[in-house]
Amino acid sequence: MSMGAKVTFGAARPPQRIAAAKENSVLQALPPTAYAILEQHLRPQEFAQGRALWNAGDRPAQVYFPQSGLISMRVPTAEGYGIEAGSVSREGVAGIEDAWDDRVAVVGVAQIGGIYTTIDAEIFFHAAQQNRAIAELAALSRQWILWQAQHMAACNAAHSAEARLCRWLLLVSDRTENATIPATQESIADALGLRRTTITLLTHSLEDAGAIYNTRGKIKIRDRELLQSGGCSCCARLAWHNWPSSRLAALTRPVLYEMDSVNSHEFRHQRGA
Repeated sequence: MSMGAKVTFGAARPPQRIAAAKENSVLQALPPTAYAILEQHLRPQEFAQGRALWNAGDRPAQVYFPQSGLISMRVPTAEGYGIEAGSVSREGVAGIEDAWDDRVAVVGVAQIGGIYTTIDAEIFFHAAQQNRAIAELAALSRQWILWQAQHMAACNAAHSAEARLCRWLLLVSDRTENATIPATQESIADALGLRRTTITLLTHSLEDAGAIYNTRGKIKIRDRELLQSGGCSCCARLAWHNWPSSRLAALTRPVLYEMDSVNSHEFRHQRGA
């Protein structure tokens, strides 16, 4: 499946296998033999919201597979804040953006705190050289991050602040599989490169319309279709069809992937209930 595959806006919820709670989907998509290579080296760690995982100019010492949180990758500015170039939750892996270079250009921040499965970067990249499925996981995850960065650049230039906020809320909800997003207005403003006052005004407007419910440090999506109507076309281009977990599953477990795709409408109905 190419990254440019046509996706219908507002399509059914991404397919999911029945799995243990807080399992990273791209790890789950690995064949058992490939997962066994990594398993003994995987370590769960908890990171609080706002925790810096690596800095621009560093080479990350660990690779991060989010289980319940979300990592925001931000390009630092001279003004002291960072604009989000991409993010990763359960659908992918972070810390591999420039695996064969000495430095990365972005800061990695735990935008949403939670549990992350980690592995030493050198061990992971060595495993990727030895196993085709792990190498495919790494390649698809790098493509996903680049795909996001390209669309974020266009989105920030072409779409309104409201459309970008709606897009951000929808995509975070989809990938964390939670209608409640634990993020402050300040952290969202930083990620989108907007003023906090702008985010405050926009969230109040969306709440008045019935699309969200806004409380201190949390935003709950109440009416997904209404939020989609205010979002931009980037929502479709960054939908589950292009996630590393979906693309890897289609390659390594095509029968299970097709079964999940058939049942995706049922999952969408359950989330909307």
